[in-house]
Amino acid sequence: MHFRFRGTLGGWVGCQGILDTVAERFEIWDEDINRIVQAEAELKVSHLKLRRQVAKARQAGHSWASIGLALRITRQAAQQRFGTIEADGQ
Repeated sequence: MHFRFRGTLGGWVGCQGILDTVAERFEIWDEDINRIVQAEAELKVSHLKLRRQVAKARQAGHSWASIGLALRITRQAAQQRFGTIEADGQ
């Protein structure tokens, strides 16, 4: 990649195509990054919903074993992951 400079200020000459490509990449980058931000926000909401549902199930008398089965994890894993819900009083 060669750049030609004009004068002492270093203005760009003959590289508009390169600048256009860079601009397009930043537009795509922004779109991709925005999608990541949106997906992460949706994930946080989903985690909150899951915690609330586990709390409701526990309040309704469901065992850690049944919650673990629903999540396809062990009873112990469910209790370790969500046991703080009961301790927090949620």
